[in-house]
Amino acid sequence: MQRAGKCILGGAGTICAVLMTTHGALAQTTIDSAAKPYFIAGGAIATIFFLSVGAMLIRKSNRYRRIAATAAQWPIVTGKVVSSEVIKHADSDSGDYFVPRVHYVYQVDGTSRNGRVIRAGLGDRGYPREQQARDDAARYCVGSSVPVRYDPQNPADAVLELGQVGAGNNLVAGVLLMLVGAGGVVFTVFSVVTPGS
Repeated sequence: MQRAGKCILGGAGTICAVLMTTHGALAQTTIDSAAKPYFIAGGAIATIFFLSVGAMLIRKSNRYRRIAATAAQWPIVTGKVVSSEVIKHADSDSGDYFVPRVHYVYQVDGTSRNGRVIRAGLGDRGYPREQQARDDAARYCVGSSVPVRYDPQNPADAVLELGQVGAGNNLVAGVLLMLVGAGGVVFTVFSVVTPGS
């Protein structure tokens, strides 16, 4: 979320530029003939970037919510834990976070499958405290049998636990980035139609 926040702050500059271009004389002195192509290219690149990242986050949010809503009805098979560990990720913006990683195998219709999802979204976000991640990983000891819920439409999708982590944050960040992208569209259009000085 903090990384998305930085992107949003960067996009604020784009929106300020949009406001500048809406005032005729100021726009003409700001966007001269030599700088105009750079404004147009910059606006287009910012638009594509923010809209793409925003759409990706919204898709991810929807996927987590869909899994959380449907996993309770998924069939359950018995799987076996192959590995269980905690991975530390260093993030200069939001600090270190810890992700429990569990690798398990299960069979559906005689086909062996590999699963790595404990709960939808947990692998992306993790925990701010290491002990929380260790508590999660400790529930899944190597060699132990675990109930695995799998998607009957796509048996490669499986979870060990119901619920999801991070769908709300991804949705909010995605919508905000899409709005910044929309600001980039406005900025690009104004850059095109504003006469150079």
